[in-house]
Amino acid sequence: MAWVVAIGLGTVILFMWTGFAQNVLPWGVKSVRSHGKDDGQPVITPSLPDGMTFTTAGKAAFIAARPAAYYDPKRYLALELATQAVAAIALTVLLGAFPALGLVGRLGLVSAIWLVGFASIDLQYWNWWGFTARYTLGIAFNRWVGYALAAPVIGWALGLA
Repeated sequence: MAWVVAIGLGTVILFMWTGFAQNVLPWGVKSVRSHGKDDGQPVITPSLPDGMTFTTAGKAAFIAARPAAYYDPKRYLALELATQAVAAIALTVLLGAFPALGLVGRLGLVSAIWLVGFASIDLQYWNWWGFTARYTLGIAFNRWVGYALAAPVIGWALGLA
């Protein structure tokens, strides 16, 4: 039962923090600019196929194209909750595997987990796809704060030292 509570609390913390960070903080998602009033014309046309597109019309651009119906807030929230639940499960399993760690140790462990993701995912997007440093560092910071907020609560729910 403690594991279910830990996962549930971790999910809620990660979900709430991510929602706050994406909608309020000026880096990460808030640093992405719109292409323009004309909905991206002429780069984005009705004939643009779904999927990932790379274009070099004077400037290199990476475009993720989906039908407008794909961008449904209810779908976003449901999938965001599911992804944060997976993250909470992983954090709970890893923190539960090291019950002797105190608060500092738990924060160190989740920081190490964060660093692996930052180096292998965020920095790859920054390098290969040209994501801005502001976006890359903002998303990485937001993820680390979420982990740092969830770790003590997960540890408490598991009854760890």
